[in-house]
Amino acid sequence: DLFGFHVIFPGLEDLSTPHERAEGDAWEEVSEWYYGYVLDVLNALRAGGAPPPDMIGEEVMLGDTVAGEVEMGWRDSRFGLVASRFELDGWDLIVIDEELPVSETVSEVLKKLDSAVER
Repeated sequence: DLFGFHVIFPGLEDLSTPHERAEGDAWEEVSEWYYGYVLDVLNALRAGGAPPPDMIGEEVMLGDTVAGEVEMGWRDSRFGLVASRFELDGWDLIVIDEELPVSETVSEVLKKLDSAVER
């Protein structure tokens, strides 16, 4: 007999399609990337019932050029929070301002996400 090793990857015990990640798991994964003010915003968004962002620190392109980086974004809503101002056609971007109360930033994000759903 030949000895070998058997590797098991969680979620891949067979060849079926992996299950989608639970929303709670997505929030936990996203929260690992932030601290301070932005983490406070993220936690308040979660408590407010917002969907978890699907863009974390992603550079976005305008043609062949990097337009900027979306710190936290929602691709389907074409909305994101950014550290510095830049323009991106068809996107609504808010510059993170740590001088503002967290509640004001969260309120603005929830409004933008709600209006994107209505479109």
